[in-house]
Amino acid sequence: MREEERDADWLMKEGMLEKIEDIEVDGEKIPASVLGYRINSKFVNTFFGRVFQNPSIVFDDDMLKPELQVHASAVTQGPRGGVVAGIVPCVCARLIGAYTQ
Repeated sequence: MREEERDADWLMKEGMLEKIEDIEVDGEKIPASVLGYRINSKFVNTFFGRVFQNPSIVFDDDMLKPELQVHASAVTQGPRGGVVAGIVPCVCARLIGAYTQ
């Protein structure tokens, strides 16, 4: 990546990072916004396209937006009894950490 491509402000201006919004699962607000920003499909196609022939197959919307994967069977109780969506483990761990503070 060129130097400017590693700058978060440039990435946001170019539409390659998107703000994470809070989500609601079964009426319970999950404070996902504490995670800040995430890469999106434009980022994947631009940068991962330099490595993968078709990066959107490897990094599809389910991977980039794990809240889309939420199903009733994937919902578990959080540390304070609140609902935590069954999403990618690293994101879930960050949500739990933020949720307990």
